[in-house]
Amino acid sequence: MATGIELAGLVLAVIPLLISALEHYEDAVDPTMAFFKRYHVELRSAINELTCLYASYEQSIRILLSPIVDSYSLQGMIENTEDKRWKGNYMEAAPRDRLKASYEAYFRRLHQIEQGFRDIAQHLNIEGADKVTQAGLEAIIATHKPQRQPGKFPEFEFRKRLKFSMKCQRIRKTLDKLETSIGQLDNYLSKAVTRENTYKVHSETHFISSLATIQ
Repeated sequence: MATGIELAGLVLAVIPLLISALEHYEDAVDPTMAFFKRYHVELRSAINELTCLYASYEQSIRILLSPIVDSYSLQGMIENTEDKRWKGNYMEAAPRDRLKASYEAYFRRLHQIEQGFRDIAQHLNIEGADKVTQAGLEAIIATHKPQRQPGKFPEFEFRKRLKFSMKCQRIRKTLDKLETSIGQLDNYLSKAVTRENTYKVHSETHFISSLATIQ
């Protein structure tokens, strides 16, 4: 299974897939039936929250990678999580160098995020969901290729009527944990950016002082 920055790409790929699957399931649920009425409201709330979490997570990954790859490459990686640039020794080493002491904690959080989305996937009957425990998120990503249009959210096709067996309380608990963990990624990044800015100011100050001495 994927580790490091490659795992970050897999998480980025799976969120739109799960949103699409839940929307397909939502379309099949009759919201007028008393048994489903409250669940339908909770499901729509979960879809909306997942969409917000995706935006937050994507922005976090952009901030992490923006000093590491050029803007063109970064956009290509975001749009295509199978891009070969997600892999390789450089992409493993560069985030470690940027995050410094926060690296291990950052990727522990990332694994927790992956586990949260894995939990959601296991409650859907989409292809590959039964293999997620052993193979990870790759099991469902590999069997569902996105249909992309510029400026639009990725779309997916599903061959059968979808079912979702996660209870309302567990949905809420999982989403709360995901929100907390993604927020923690931002905290680690914020410290890295602060450290970089401090180093930059010190370097510029030292350069100006040295220049003044020479003159």
